[in-house]
Amino acid sequence: MDVIKLQQALEDLFDQALLRHGFVDHLRDYQLVILPMPDPRTGTTPATRRYLFRYCVQATCTTALPAHTWRVSLDDRLTTYETGVELDGYVWGVNWQALYPGATLITDSPTARSWARSHRHRFP
Repeated sequence: MDVIKLQQALEDLFDQALLRHGFVDHLRDYQLVILPMPDPRTGTTPATRRYLFRYCVQATCTTALPAHTWRVSLDDRLTTYETGVELDGYVWGVNWQALYPGATLITDSPTARSWARSHRHRFP
């Protein structure tokens, strides 16, 4: 996939529901599992989507939640919806996160250049 198409695909993920992310079992590729938001015109939810980043050497994920929210959201009961819904704090047990402010593709950094140089002509 070329850089422009990849950046557009990442922009399309803005504010969608991230269900899972991480390296797959063999640890070479990284995946995002997304549940698109319902279409406001029809109310129907599109099928879950899986984005696979092959040959992924680095993926960085950060939280958009402020420090105060984290501080009041450390209670393990918040990891289950039924036990956390009545508590103060962020209920992790909803089992998804909004992709906000979205994903960024970094194509030109010292790390990206180093990996590109060391693996030039090796990726299919």
